[in-house]
Amino acid sequence: MTSLSEDKDLILALERDLLRSPLRHDRSFLEIVLGDDFIEFGKSGRRFNKAVVIEALLDESGRPAASLEMGDIQTLRLAADVILLTYALKPVDNDAAAVSTLRSSIWTRRNKSWQLVFHQGTPAVEC
Repeated sequence: MTSLSEDKDLILALERDLLRSPLRHDRSFLEIVLGDDFIEFGKSGRRFNKAVVIEALLDESGRPAASLEMGDIQTLRLAADVILLTYALKPVDNDAAAVSTLRSSIWTRRNKSWQLVFHQGTPAVEC
């Protein structure tokens, strides 16, 4: 088993790739990184599956992305091949559409690769 520090570095890199272009809009990358059983509870209060999230991310390509910063990053190993990642995500510019959120992601290692199986974004009062 790899160390939590090594796994955290890999998961953080993948999470950051999901937050920004160009990989955020790359179907091949998304198909690999999102588990087939992936679910998301969005900041809207709705539930989404892998197919819906992939289509939504592909539809947003071409639009300028908000500049966001991750902070208060925490990881917890839930099992040998399962890690919970939590963090605050806040806009770093004056984009009125960008909202500060608290995020949680559950990553699982399958066939030596990490896949995201759960994600939740909750609007934050402060980050």
